[in-house]
Amino acid sequence: MLYKLAYLIVLVLIILTGCSEGFSIEPPLSCDISVPTTMYRPVKLGASSAPEFIWSPNGQNIAYRNSRGELFILMNVIEERERAQQMYIGTGSGLSWSPDGSKITYLAQSENAKVVIIVETINGKSLELTEEDKTLSPPIWSTVNEKIVFTKRTESHSMEMVSANVGSGYLSDSTILIESAFGEDFNLYSWSPDGNLILLEKVAVGKDINLFTYAVDSNTEKLIAELTGCEREGVWAPDSEDVAFSSNHNGNWDIFIASVHEQNTSTNLTNSLDRQDFYPTWSAFKDKIVFVSYHTQSDSEFSQDLFIVDPDGKNLMPLTNSPEHETYPLWSPNEPYLGYLVFDGINWSIKIAKMESSALIPYLSISID
Repeated sequence: MLYKLAYLIVLVLIILTGCSEGFSIEPPLSCDISVPTTMYRPVKLGASSAPEFIWSPNGQNIAYRNSRGELFILMNVIEERERAQQMYIGTGSGLSWSPDGSKITYLAQSENAKVVIIVETINGKSLELTEEDKTLSPPIWSTVNEKIVFTKRTESHSMEMVSANVGSGYLSDSTILIESAFGEDFNLYSWSPDGNLILLEKVAVGKDINLFTYAVDSNTEKLIAELTGCEREGVWAPDSEDVAFSSNHNGNWDIFIASVHEQNTSTNLTNSLDRQDFYPTWSAFKDKIVFVSYHTQSDSEFSQDLFIVDPDGKNLMPLTNSPEHETYPLWSPNEPYLGYLVFDGINWSIKIAKMESSALIPYLSISID
């Protein structure tokens, strides 16, 4: 009965808002994060004003967005370190590398529309791929070819996931892969490393947030974990066999892993009573997972640090313990480097460290504000 009432509320909202650009499905209250707003947690690509960064496929370069929305590329950051060449590429959000590292796409805002931009990383030359007056999501580049996927809002307020080729520098062979049901949205995360599956989350009125895979070749969807509660921030294992994610299935937010091929194989790795755990990232050899943990130190103080754990839940331990707020860790495709965002209360930076025997050895700090 409550579900039906929720759908009626959405129907009224659609009628009242007409074709407004701002229409979206709000996550259910069960997916709210019960921590203070001082927690620095950029959510999905392009969905927050907080910074973001991504490694290039070869693990040598970084593209990042600062808190003002300016986008830059740092070339050969591992070899050159402080001497790495920096190039400004535009203003926007939702950075995504092509599989060969020669191009980057992102989402920009024009006067009255959202625009997908493609940039050649060797010279910074950019082109507009598509422009929509309806809501567009940042495009996600395939890990194996010249295809991208993105979502857009239709006139009837449903959401479409669209695939297109961009190898020629413009969109071609656009195909609508799936269209959302009434009262349902979906958000894209990433392609699997082998290029066969797309990881996404579905947000439905009156229901929890769940993670799904979409098989491009067979046009089929599959629920990853049959858990009560909400699953968010899914990331692929390097062999495309498993997904790590955060879920509030047990009340607190914990880190889980699940097989994308077998049913009911989800495993809670952190099972914490006094922490909220988010943003898992796999090591290149699939032997470690790093994540962000929010935990209180006293009645008035809290800490936001990085932790590490084995994929079987063993050897859980902290990596950082500082007054700064560490968030959004990303393991380089080439171990042993780990990058993460740091906020000191005033400015943001990207820190890169080497992982040695489950300890972080500082390698480079990049101020981005």
